[in-house]
Amino acid sequence: FGHPAAQLSLPEAALLAGLIQRPEAYSPIRNPQTAKNRRNLVLKRMFEEKYITQVERAAAASAPVVLNRGFKESAAGPYFCEEIRQYLEKA
Repeated sequence: FGHPAAQLSLPEAALLAGLIQRPEAYSPIRNPQTAKNRRNLVLKRMFEEKYITQVERAAAASAPVVLNRGFKESAAGPYFCEEIRQYLEKA
């Protein structure tokens, strides 16, 4: 998002939390609508667990997904990361 984690807004933090389960499937770069749906699910759960209010939830859910696209994604990056992940999983 172009700033430190301590400065993340509620919608940004919820988007990142939603990525943990399936980063490739919920990627806001490759699947923006799926990422937004997942973010809104995280916001719903945060509301249900009383971490946020209904007003905060509604405001965050209506916020657009804005990404810092100041860098180009490498085509080799995702492949390399997946290879490393599989290697570490076996260790």
